[in-house]
Amino acid sequence: MNSRIRLITSFAHVALFACALVCVMSAASLLQATPYASRVTLSGSTVSFILNQPTASLTYSINGGAPVALDGSTQGSKTFNLGSPTDHFSIMAQNNDATGFLIPTGSIMPVVSSIGLSQPTNQSGTKFISDDASPFSRYNSPRGVSVNTNPNSPYFGIAYISNSATGPVVGGNVVGPGNTPPNAFRTLVGKGLYALNADESDAFGNGDTGVNPLNIDGFPAFAFTGNSFGTAVTNSPYRIRVGTDGTIWAADYSDANGQLFQVQPNLTGGVTTSVNILAGSGGPPPPADGSGTPTSTDATGLGPDPACAAGKCTSTFQNHGSISSSWTTGSLAAGNLVVYTLDEDLDSAHFGGTGANNKLDRNSIWKYSIGSSIPSSGFNGTPTQLAPGVPSPAAPGVANGLIGDFPPGGLITDMTRGPDGKFYLSQNRSSGGQPGILVYDSTGTTLLFNSLDASRTLLNNPNAADIFTGVGGIDISPDGKWLATMEIDNDVALIPLVAGIPDIAHRLLMDGGTNTGNGRDISFDAAGNLYTVSSGQGMYRVYSPGGKTLAITSWDGSSFSFAVVPEPTSCGLILLALAMSLCAGPKRRDW
Repeated sequence: MNSRIRLITSFAHVALFACALVCVMSAASLLQATPYASRVTLSGSTVSFILNQPTASLTYSINGGAPVALDGSTQGSKTFNLGSPTDHFSIMAQNNDATGFLIPTGSIMPVVSSIGLSQPTNQSGTKFISDDASPFSRYNSPRGVSVNTNPNSPYFGIAYISNSATGPVVGGNVVGPGNTPPNAFRTLVGKGLYALNADESDAFGNGDTGVNPLNIDGFPAFAFTGNSFGTAVTNSPYRIRVGTDGTIWAADYSDANGQLFQVQPNLTGGVTTSVNILAGSGGPPPPADGSGTPTSTDATGLGPDPACAAGKCTSTFQNHGSISSSWTTGSLAAGNLVVYTLDEDLDSAHFGGTGANNKLDRNSIWKYSIGSSIPSSGFNGTPTQLAPGVPSPAAPGVANGLIGDFPPGGLITDMTRGPDGKFYLSQNRSSGGQPGILVYDSTGTTLLFNSLDASRTLLNNPNAADIFTGVGGIDISPDGKWLATMEIDNDVALIPLVAGIPDIAHRLLMDGGTNTGNGRDISFDAAGNLYTVSSGQGMYRVYSPGGKTLAITSWDGSSFSFAVVPEPTSCGLILLALAMSLCAGPKRRDW
C-alpha cells in the first residue's frame, strides 16, 4: 500500500477517511448519474471532452488543486489547458434532477397491452437527454444499441446503433411522454452501423449512411444489394454489444446470414472492417414434410445433415445458427477469448446429443472457447451448451424446461451478464405462462431465479401470469444494482437487484411513449443513463436516472478513470478532495 495512505493517523485524517469510506459505500449502493465528460483527449497541454448534457456545475482540477469552473450550461465540446503536458487532472460534473427513471412519481402505471407488464406498477419519471426533434433520433429499422463504457478508449461514451433497412424515415409517430416531437425527416442510405457522441452529435460524420463493415472474406458483413439474399433481409445486423476493448460484437439474426461479427469501432469515412467469428453463415429453418415434421436429422437447417434434401440445409459445416445476442470474456491477445451466444437454431442433436430434449433445446446459450486465433473461415470448434438447455432445475412453464419452443408469432430473446458473472436471459411472452426473465449462475448451469415463480409468490396466486410479459431486451447497470428491460410496448421496467437477484416487489416502470410495439433494445452507459431503440416508434432515445450526483473523469498521468459518486450530502465533495490530494503529483500513484 502507498506510504501516503499509511500516514493517515491523526484523528482528523481518520475522520476524513471514514467519511470517504461512507461515500464509497453509498456509491456502491446507488447508481444515479446523468452529466459526465466523455471522449476525453489530451493533446499537448490541451484537454478536450464532450459533455453529454447541460449540468448545474462543471469544473476541473489540476494536480489536486482548487476546482476551476467551466461553462456547463450547454452540452457538447469543451476544452481547457493544463500548465504542463505531464499534469494530472479531473473533470467533475455535478447535477440535481428531480425527475428520472429511478425516481418514483407517486403514480401507478396501468396495464396497457399484452406486450408490456401484466400488473400495475409504480411509475418512475421520464427525463430525456436525447432530442426527439433531432434527425439523429430517427431510424426506420433499429435493432440494437450499445455504448462504449471504457474511459481509456478514444470512443468512450459513443453509442452505436444497428439499423437493418434503408429508406426514408418520417418523425412524428411518437406521442409522449410530453409533446409529440416534430417531424425530422431523413433518408437512411445502406443498412449497418451508426454512431453518436454522448451529446447526440454525429461521432464520425457519416450522416445518414450506415456503415457495413468489410469482412475478412472480402464481402460486406451484413446483407447488401447484389448478394444472394439482398437488402430485404431484416435482422441483418441485429443486436450489438461494445466490448471492454471497444470493439463491436454484432449479431446477425437473419436466416440467410446468421453470424457473429467482431467489428472495429472507428467508423471514420464510412468504412471499417470485421471478422466473422464462427464457421459458416446462416440459420435457416429445418426442412419439414407436409405435416410440418422436421425431416432433418437434428431438427435444424444446419449442415452437414445427410437427411436434408439438396438445398434445404446449409451446404457447409456450421457450429451456429441465427444469433440474437452475445457476450465475450478474455481476448485473442491474451489467448483466452471466450464467446457466448444466444442461438435461435442450434440444438444439441447437431453435435450428437442424445438427450430427451436434444432436438428441442434451441435458444440456449452456447460457449465457444476460442483462445488466441480465429481462422479466416471462422472458428470451427464444437461449443458447449449452457442455459437454459442444461441447467438444474429446469425453468417452469416452458416446453421441456427450455426457452426455445418456438411459439406462434416467433420469440425474441436477449442475454446479458452482471458484474459478478451471472447470466440474465429474457423472452417476450404475451400469455404470462412462461418466465420472461431468467437468472443463472456464472457457469450458466444453475437456475437462480425465474420471474414466473417470483410473480406467483409475490401475488400469492399459484396460477398468476408472469408480471414480466413482453420483454424485448435487457441490460444490467454498471454497478450491478439494476436490471432494465425494454418492453415490446416501449415502456422501460427497472428492477433492483439484491446480490444479483431481481427484487420484483420494488420494480418501477417508466413511460416510454406511444405503445406501438417493436421495442427492440436497451443499454446503460458508464454513468447509468439508459439508451433505447424502437423500430415501432422509429426512435433512438436516451433517458436520465435523475438524482443529485457527481461524475468524475480523471487522468493520472498514464490512464483515465471514471467514477460515479452519489451526493446526498457534502460528503461526496470531501471524498473528491481526499482522492485528489492523495493522487496529486507528477507520477502515477500505486494504490
